[in-house]
Formats: sequence, structure tokens, C-alpha cells
Amino acid sequence: TRSGEKIFLPRNIDDTPIEDQDQDNVAGYLTPTRQPTVPRTSGDGPDTDYLFTGELDTFPEDWREEHKGGERLRINPKNQVPEQLTVGPDGRCGGTDASFWFIPGRWRFCPRCLDQPHSTMWERSKLMGLSGEGRSSATTLLVATALGWMNGETSGIAPEKRKLLGFTDNRQDAALQAGHFNDFLFVSLLRGATLRAVLDAGDDGISEDEFGLGLVKALGFTAANKAARIHWMLEPDAGAVMRENAQRSLAKVLAHRVWTDLRRGWRYTNPSLAVLKLVDFRFVGLEDVADDGESLGAILPRQVADDREQRKQVLQIILTALLEGLAVNTEALELAALDPVAQQSRNLLRAPWAMDEKEKLRGRNALILKPRRRDRRGEQPVICASHPSRIGRAIRKIPGMKNLNKDDYAQVMAGLMELMSREGLVSAWEVEDDLHGWHLSPAALKLVPGEAVRPGEPRGNRYFHDLYQTIAADLKQGHSTYWGLESREHTAQVTQKQREWREWRFRYEEDDRKKIGENRADIKAAGEPDQFLPSLFCSPTMELGVDISALNTVYLRNVPPTPANYAQRAGRAGRSGQTAVIMAYCAAQSPHDQYFFKRRNAMVAGVVRPPALDITNEELVRSHLHAVWLAQTKLALSPDIPQVLDLSKVNFPLKQEILDVIQRERLVEDAQVPMRQVLDQILDSVDGPRPLWMGNPDNFVRTIAEGAPEMFNHAFDRWRQLYNAARTQLQEANARSETPGLASKDRRTTKAAQAQANNQIDLLEKGKASNGSDFYSYRYLATEGFLPGYNFPRLPLYAFIPGEKKTGSFLQRARFLAISEFGPRSLIYHEGRAYRVTKAKLPPEVRTSDGSELATRDIFICSHCGACHENEVECCHACGQSMANELPVQRTLRIDNVEAAPATRITANDEERIRQGFDIQTVFSWPRRQDRLQITEADFRCGGITILTLQYANSAEISRINKGLKRRKNQTVFGFNIDPQSGYWVKSKVEKGEEESPEVSRPVRIVPIVRERKNALLMRFCEPEDYAPETMATVQHALVRGIAVAFQLEEGEVLSEPLPERNNCRAILTYEATEGGAGVLSQLVEDPQALGRVARKALDLMHFGNVNEAIAAGDESHLADQENACVRGCYHCLLSYSNQPDHELIDRTSQQARQLLVDLARGKVVLNSTPSGPCSPWLAVFNEAGLPTPDSKPITMADQVFPFAWRSHLVAAAMDAVTDTAQERGHTKGWTLFALPAASDEGLPSGLTAMFKT
Repeated sequence: TRSGEKIFLPRNIDDTPIEDQDQDNVAGYLTPTRQPTVPRTSGDGPDTDYLFTGELDTFPEDWREEHKGGERLRINPKNQVPEQLTVGPDGRCGGTDASFWFIPGRWRFCPRCLDQPHSTMWERSKLMGLSGEGRSSATTLLVATALGWMNGETSGIAPEKRKLLGFTDNRQDAALQAGHFNDFLFVSLLRGATLRAVLDAGDDGISEDEFGLGLVKALGFTAANKAARIHWMLEPDAGAVMRENAQRSLAKVLAHRVWTDLRRGWRYTNPSLAVLKLVDFRFVGLEDVADDGESLGAILPRQVADDREQRKQVLQIILTALLEGLAVNTEALELAALDPVAQQSRNLLRAPWAMDEKEKLRGRNALILKPRRRDRRGEQPVICASHPSRIGRAIRKIPGMKNLNKDDYAQVMAGLMELMSREGLVSAWEVEDDLHGWHLSPAALKLVPGEAVRPGEPRGNRYFHDLYQTIAADLKQGHSTYWGLESREHTAQVTQKQREWREWRFRYEEDDRKKIGENRADIKAAGEPDQFLPSLFCSPTMELGVDISALNTVYLRNVPPTPANYAQRAGRAGRSGQTAVIMAYCAAQSPHDQYFFKRRNAMVAGVVRPPALDITNEELVRSHLHAVWLAQTKLALSPDIPQVLDLSKVNFPLKQEILDVIQRERLVEDAQVPMRQVLDQILDSVDGPRPLWMGNPDNFVRTIAEGAPEMFNHAFDRWRQLYNAARTQLQEANARSETPGLASKDRRTTKAAQAQANNQIDLLEKGKASNGSDFYSYRYLATEGFLPGYNFPRLPLYAFIPGEKKTGSFLQRARFLAISEFGPRSLIYHEGRAYRVTKAKLPPEVRTSDGSELATRDIFICSHCGACHENEVECCHACGQSMANELPVQRTLRIDNVEAAPATRITANDEERIRQGFDIQTVFSWPRRQDRLQITEADFRCGGITILTLQYANSAEISRINKGLKRRKNQTVFGFNIDPQSGYWVKSKVEKGEEESPEVSRPVRIVPIVRERKNALLMRFCEPEDYAPETMATVQHALVRGIAVAFQLEEGEVLSEPLPERNNCRAILTYEATEGGAGVLSQLVEDPQALGRVARKALDLMHFGNVNEAIAAGDESHLADQENACVRGCYHCLLSYSNQPDHELIDRTSQQARQLLVDLARGKVVLNSTPSGPCSPWLAVFNEAGLPTPDSKPITMADQVFPFAWRSHLVAAAMDAVTDTAQERGHTKGWTLFALPAASDEGLPSGLTAMFKT
């Protein structure tokens, strides 16, 4: 609501609506109401299938309750009532526009059909997006089709060459894609085999006792079929008895899978055999019961009793509801009977045919005829067939049943269930003491061929119809092209050993098969198959490190950033000179993909430019000098960190023998010579002056050499924190395990905590003498930034993921990604599963002595430019504005390490990763040295007018703050609740239906924060109030897109943020996101024309013609739309997935934005330098007097220029007398102004010196 007017704005469906939010900002769904007339195939008429009218009886049953002999809506804030409104195309309410239902909160029921999705479903899974696209599904289908063709008899490709290497730009996307692919193939094979078994049985169909063995035979996975054993048996060469046991185990597993696959609507993207009408349900005895008009006549209304088809239809609806609701009395759905089946399957069957240890098996439900008591809900799964239920509504749609009231309906249903019970179709079941339910008798069901298998009959989804029929036809011939198809991820978040095993399996040449044989025991112990692996999904930074010359096919899940990246990835295929196939999927909503889809030659045959790298990045230079220093120590570090640290002492210091080496005399002098040589080589490789941060090179080298021992010791602090946290967890778990009378649930939890702590300690202690281990000493020092490293993130955030068979691993993420990807209660995708981040590993030093509080810090953010300050200051260090009235962001705490717990298995329903909608704010702080800002300042001028003020810094400190969920109720309250003792995040309200998190007695609220050093450029608008929000957003994203294209950078390689915040943009902070920086932003300051070229490229991307004419004239009106130009913005120009929050604001047609870009294309950058010439003698005087070096940029007060300014102190000095007007203006702004003597040897004004005394 804005100014009392309701306006509807789009949002991301992943931003889960919260309950009880304020009335000014309510998230929900907008859907059309029932229309009086809609086009129908049989002519125009009302949409009779639209059921919700707003009347009480059209609400779902569990929204209503009995009250004083009648019914009313439940008084429950979670069930928010839909509101009928008229909404115009602009999102405004009122008038005579179209009518809509606004459904506040989550999507709880469909107003058209009253279907209620399960409460645990994610919002994205409840609805299908019309404009969405399935990159995961598209990839799975393309890869499966390619591999299926290779496995065909006519392909002529050798078996070991039938493989495909896929690339994706994100590690978690690689995990998601591999899991999606495996689940899709498993479900497809299961359904193809079910169809094969049904078709083989003909009209007789298959009954429950044939579900298991029938599918075993259809798949060809019998003990006698030697060639197929490798595809389903864990030990294909096992003896006869074990083979028979494996076949029986597979039959039991498949029986359970068949029943669960009959469940209603559980596969949202892959329609089932029943939905496609390839398989139909035949209920044994249904025809006989329907023929019994006498018995049914005593139960049903006369109109139904006299019509056999209506009688059968009523019975069919009830029996189908029992089946699709899994209310079936079969052992295959009995959880107690499934536990030993699952255990045996893991010992005998290979994935995916075995039941996963972490899989939550689905048991049977019961059908009840009356609503359950509110205090009993959730105890045992039930489906309700009461009068207002979905089943009841379906029955009452039958003409003869329409007028049944509640009591008559209940009587009819009870009579029908009793009749079917006598006939053996159903059986009674005691759900609770006072509530009886019903089960379908499994013997009453037969699966028979559906109408869609007959020639000439209409087909449903053509792709899946043909897919299942093709698989069934192949199985009839005794094989399937899908046999043996499997995919795995190959990224940095997979252990080195597993990556190596997968490389052997993927290449699968003679030498590789030998290695697999030698390591088979270890491979199987880790839960890794040992067969040929036909598909790998890699992240681009993970090199296979092996020769894969036999590879013929590469798949790119998205278009690579540059031609160099394309050549690197596509070049994996065809290395032996043979023809290669490279497939690239171009997403419709990716501007990068679509840009190169239309310019394919620019990617495939484009110019390969050298990679952008800022070789003078301060952190990069320091790490290389540290490497030279370490080499001079002659230390040969053990690969295991416990051999470097003394674990027998408090705080785990460095071992004495190492301290003796790094603290020896003359080490500093000995190391300086080679360190200076390396530094000279770095400086000689670049043009231009030395970086500001370096100062005198000799002094810089000596400072690094003297501080290296302390930095070396400090680099192990992260390991110390992780090790101490694991030991503390183990000690606490050991203490709990000795508690008398501990409940069995708590004992299991304690045992798991012990195993997890032991596993973490084992991972931390073993570097394994290999650079593949995250805690191999040299690699660890690189990730902590002490040594250089290019193939893994610097100073990452670690997440511990529990693995199979009591194993686990630490995953790394760059901090800026981890603040959201590893944020509180977020999901991490890894090795076929999604894991929930449940805990932050808090080091002891952040806890108070009693463990009830955490040592947090408040930070102050400038409301003019977004600069960050850790203490209260008078003025902003970046822009000089007063900070007197700024309110702090309270209780920030740096999070370095987290833990996750298993949440769910990745399935083909997971089209995209589910992301938490976090409110992330980015702030910055400029580096200082000797109390002087280390920045390069410049103005951007056009026609003599300054448009922008530019500030650039190497290694600026960029901080990202996680202020909470975007949809939190109170937008002024920041952060998350956490248990200060255990570190467990408190579960949020939007996670209903999931397993309970550990109880937290006294949570405290903290604001997670992470910090990184990045090359950054701040562009401050001189008159920000003159520009509309649409202008700011449009120009921001136009410049970022222009930078990416002009410098051939990946879309996320340079990022930008509106500062101080999105709804009050006064400046744009742009920073280089890559490790070490790309060296691009410095060019925008140092090259006077660089920013102009970026603006020109941006105008080209925005579908404008006559760009040169408009720039020459200095008038945006000369710009003309190109053919097929978009309206306000599209994914070909300014829109992207990452800037969705600004889609409402982005407008390429904005005259103000177009004119600003034209001015930027015409103007140039003018550098501001440190005072020189007549001013320069004063610099020595300031230094002798102990004053800090003045800022590089002068200030102006009422047209008087003050060459010397100390913005952090609000002090300035001029070589002329200070005018009264300047003095008055300075006083108003809080500045103290001084006039210097005529000559520098006359000394400084005493007042000036006093301003800097503490």
C-alpha cells in the first residue's frame, strides 16, 4: 500500500511470504476470478470448473470449523482469506478493470479446482511459471538423448568412448544437474519397465504380487542375465546364492517404488504413466459391485442407484482416491517391514536401485470419512473424504449426488465403504481410538494397458509418451540405451580421491580399469560405483588434470563468458583429431546467452584476448612475497597441519622448531634481496607509476619480511578455530552420552554428534600429502591468503557436510557467495542431496564467559555514500559528510564456518536451486596508510560540468551484511536468532513441515557479516537529487553490462551496488569480484576515454541506432530504436537474473538515463593529484610537524580552493587568506579552515597543529 492506494508489484517466487506481515507490504498471489464467459471447445459459456466463489462452502475443509451448530472460517492467522479486487494492467486497484483474487501469504489452495498442495512443498514446486525455462530439464534431456544415441546399435562408437563432459559455471549447479540427471533416468527406467510389464501381461494386467518380480523381468535384471548384472548388482561376480538374494531384494524395492509412483501428483514436471493414460487402474470386483443395484439402491440416492454408470463412477472415485493417496494395506508400504528391505538393498544393490540410507521412505496412509480433531492432526498420515473435501467435491459433481447435504453424504459414504469391505475391495483400519479409516486391498488392484497405447488414440505429453514407450520397446529386445547411464559432479567441493576415481571411471581405458581394480575396496567403501561413468558435470575452474583424448562430446550448460573460455571447454573434445560435437544451451532469459546466440561467430571463432588480471593487486603481491620469504626459511612443511602446530599446548602455537627457523637472525636481511627482485619483476611488467598503496618499495619489502612470521602464525587461526570447535563438540557429546536415563532420540542425536566431531577432527588432522586436501598445509596457506593460489578462493567460508557411512567433507565458498549460499537455514546441493545450513561454528573468543551472549560489533554506514565505519566518527572518511545522526547496524558478527544437515534428495522436480531470499547490503571502506586514504580520485566532466566524482582503490574493504529475510515482518529489525552456546540457527516460520531443529532456550539476534578486499570504484553523482530512481537503476546496469562486453568479462566478474541503499541511490559502487581483480576499474579512472567507451557500448546494447550521431550532437533525441527493440528492457540488453529487484525501475526509454549515458560517452575523466608545484614544500613541513599527509583531492568552500584537506578531521588549509564567505560556509559544514604563511619556512599556525593532537 502506497499513500493509501493498493499497488501490485511482481516478486520472486523464492521470496517466501511470511505470516502476519504488516499491511503496507503484503506478499502473496494474484489470480483471475471465475469469468462469466470463457472460450471453450464446445462454445462460449461460463467456466463451470472454477469452484471458489468466496462463499464459506467453497473454502477447503481444513479452513472451516463447526461453531454453534453451523460452520465458520477457522480463526487462524495462517489461513489468510483471499480478497476480491479489480486490478489494472499497471497494477493499481479500482475502476472497472479485470477481477482478481489476491491470496495473501503462501499458496495454500487453487481457487479453480480447490487443490491443496502439501504443506512441506516449496512455493516454486506448487506452480508452473509460464515465462520460466528449465535449464536442468533441458540439459538432462539433451545429454540423455546424446548418450542414448551413442549407446544405440547403429552409432558405431566404441563403448569406452560413449561419454559426455558437461560444464556449468557454479559448483552447486553441477551437483544439482548430476542429481537431476540421475533421478530422471531412474524414474524413466522404472516407468518404462512398468509399462513393459503391463504390456506383456496384456488385458489381464499385473497384480500386486507381480509388481516386484514383474518389473525385475521387464528390466532384464534377473540373476540369470549375466550381462545386465553390472547395472544393478553391487557385486556382479557374486555367487549364485547372493545373486538370488539380490534379485529378491530388488523385487521388494521395485514393489515399493511402483506403489509410490502411483501416488497422486508427486512428479510435477514428469507426468506419470496414469496421467499419460499409458497405464490404467482396474479394480477387481468393481464391475460386480456396480452391477449390484439392489445393495447400492439401499445406499445411494435414487437417481444414482438407477444409473449403473453413475454407480460405477462413485465407486471408481473412492477407489482411485485410496490408491493415489497410498491408503493401501500392502507390506510394500509398511515402514516397519521396509527397514530391513532397505538395509539389505544397500548391501546387495548398486545405486539407484538400492534405498538410500538418508531416504525418507513413504508409508501408507488411511482414508477417513470425517475431519480429524485439531489436536490429533499430524500424528498419522490420513486423507479425508468428508463432505467438503476434494474427494467429496469430486463425488458431488456426479449429477445424482449434487444435492447431498453433509449428513446424507456421510451416511452414503459409510454405506459404500461397508459394502466394498464385504466384497473385499477395502478393509477397515483403526487410525486412533475414536477414528476408523479405510485401506484399499492390494489384491483389488490390477495395472492394465491404458487407452493411449492403442493406435489412433489421443496422446498426452508427447515427449514423455514417446520416451516411456521407447524404453519399453527397448526392454522387450533385452536391452536399454539408458542402462548404465549415470552422472557425477566433478568440482572443487568433491574430495580429491573421489575426483580421481571419477576421472578413472570416465576415461576407462586399460590403465584406468587396472587402477579401479586396485582401489575397488576403497571406492566401494566410500559409496562410489566402480563401473564406467558416461557423464561428468564440471565447474570451469576444475581441470581434470588427465588426458581425455577419447572424448567426442562436450556439453555447455550455458554460453561461456569469453571465446577463450569457450575454446578451453570445447577443446576438451576432439583432441585426437576426430570430429567432435559441442552443444551449448542458450537460456531465453540470460542476456549473455542470447547475446552470443545471435552472434555465434563472435564466440566460436572470436578473438581470444589475454585474461584480465591486476598484477599489482596488493593482496596478490603480498602473497607472492610471502612465498619468497617462506622459500628463504628453507622450511619443508609437513602436509599435515598437526605436525606444524603444537596441539599439546593451549591455543595450539607453532612448534618450537618452526619458531626457531622463522625467528632466526638475518632471515629478514636474507629474504629482502630475492623479495625485492620479485617485486621489481612485477613493477617492470606494468606501465605507469607505482601503486599508491606501496610507497617506497624497499620499505614495503622490509615491512613484509619483518611481519611474515606473525602473518604465518596468524594464517593457522582458522584451522585452530575449526579444530577447537570439533573437539568442543566431541567433549560435549561425550558428556551428554554419560547422562543417566537419556531418551533414545537424544542418545541417537548424541551418537551422531560424536561421529560427526570425530570425522571433522580426522579431516582436519590429515593433509594426505596431496594438494587435493583442503587441509594440506601449503594449499591451506594459499586459501588463507598467505601464499598465492589461483584455483581456489582466498579466505573462503567453510561448510561441513556430513557424508555417507560416517564420512563428511568441508565445502568452500568465496565469502561474498557464502553470505547467502551458506546463510542461515539455506540449502547446499552436494552429491545428490540438499543439505540445510543449521549451525554456525562459533569460536570461543566470541562467547561471553557464561555463554549467554556473543561479542558483536555495531557498524555505522554513511547515508550519503554508503561507506562503513566501525566506530562513531564525526564525518565520513569517503565523502566528508557529517555522521552525527547516523544509526548503527547493531550486533554484527563475522561468520567463518558453518555446518549443514541432510534435508532432501535431489530429484527431477528440482529445476533450479532453492534459494533463501536474503536482504544483503554491501558497504565499503577505503584503505588507509599513515592516516591517509590510499585512493585515486578523479572527476568526470562533460562540457566543463562535473557529472561524477570517482574514487578508486586497490584492495578496498568490501563488506556484505545479511540483514535478514527479504520478507521479514519488521523491516527495521535486522539479523537472525542463534543459540549463543551451540551456534544453531533458530528455525524460521516459513519452514513448516520440516524436521524440528534443536531447541534453543535463550536465542540472541546477530547480523552475519563477511569482509573481502577487492579493487573498487565509487561513482558519486554530483547532484543525485536531480535523477529519478529509474535513471539511477538504468545507468547502473547499463554501465556494468558495458564494462562486461567492452572488456570481455563474465557477467559476474564485475559487480555493482547502488549506495547507500537501493531506494536511496546517490552513488554506484563497482568492484571486481574475481580473486586478485581483473585490473579493469583502474583503467576507468586512469584512461580519460575508458568510461566513455563503456557508455557507448552500453547504448549499443540497449537496441539504439544512430549512437555516434547522438554523441556528436550531445542530444539523446538522435537515438533511434533498432528493429525488434524491446520496450523498457529485456534479457538481451539490461535485464538479468541478478538484477531482478530492479526490473521495475529499469527503463531504457528514459530520456534522462539516455541523456546521461550520452554525456558519459562524450566526456572524459580528469585526475585529481596530490598538491604539487608551489604547494609541494608544505608536504615536508606537515611531515616534520607530525601531521598526516593531506588527501589527494582539494576541497572548495564558496569558490575558494583549499589545496590541503584532511577530510577525516574536517580540516583544510589554503596558501591565501581565508575569505569570510569561505569561513562561514566551512563553519556551517563543520570544517575548520586555516591560512598558511607566505613561505613554508615560517612554520605552521599553532591551531592547525593542535587539531591533530590526541
